[in-house]
Amino acid sequence: MTISKVIIESKGEEFFHTVPIYVNKQNEAFDIIQHTHDFVEICYVSEGKGFHYFNDDIIPISKGDLFIIPIGASHVFRPYSADQRQPLIVYNCLFQLEPIIKFSEAYPIDDFLEQAVQYVLQPAPETCLHFREQGSELSSLFNKLYQEFYHRESGFPLMRFTLLLQLLVQLDRYRHAAQAAKAYPFPELDQAIRYIDEHFHTSLTLEQISALCGRSSRQFTRLFKEQTGQTFVEYVQNLRMNKSCELLRTTNKKINEIAYLVGYHDLKFFHSMFKKKIGLTPRQYRIKDKKEAPCSIL
Repeated sequence: MTISKVIIESKGEEFFHTVPIYVNKQNEAFDIIQHTHDFVEICYVSEGKGFHYFNDDIIPISKGDLFIIPIGASHVFRPYSADQRQPLIVYNCLFQLEPIIKFSEAYPIDDFLEQAVQYVLQPAPETCLHFREQGSELSSLFNKLYQEFYHRESGFPLMRFTLLLQLLVQLDRYRHAAQAAKAYPFPELDQAIRYIDEHFHTSLTLEQISALCGRSSRQFTRLFKEQTGQTFVEYVQNLRMNKSCELLRTTNKKINEIAYLVGYHDLKFFHSMFKKKIGLTPRQYRIKDKKEAPCSIL
């Protein structure tokens, strides 16, 4: 015998009274029933871990996960454990789609809102958009939304709406970043750049960095130039020159000592490279008025 799953329907009229945006902070439990709704819901996991039941899928979740639940989809969150010392706490932002659409039509500053409505807020009911927080921006936005909802200080309807727009902007940026990552032909480049940035003062070689990325020197050179607009040698030289400028401005170290600290053991070559990149000798740069803007050639 097949046991049918109980799913209830939530209506916006239960939540929206004066402002079509509702925010709560839910301590999820096993007795909450899977449900659908006639509004859009954005859910952010602020604490704990558990599972998100979306339609017929089960998705493991933890702090920092965010889901956009489209109209017509069914879902519910379940904690990992019944132990109350391990709570699963989720922020929920419920809102009607129509005001967002009207705003995007009235203020067509760019095509962001139109795209957000099309790709972020109106996916098919079987589609669950899932984002992972990359810093603390989502936590901050949801906390502000929650405070605005419950404190209801002067201007709270406008504050709720503007915070919701900020949230949509951030999610659309996440979407673009995810699309770019899929199309990114050289995912090892970030690791290579971090290594170069941290070791530019050492005797870096093209062969060394290419091997770090698991690429041939020829392939690395081509891909590095495509992604950064600079050759490997130009990138390292520019890093060294920028650091030289910083040391000349902010320390009393001797010029030959600065050359050594940024990776040059040939003082004559350092002077030649500095003059070529900056347009001044190191000594001329140092005696300039320090109120002028610092050099930056990256």
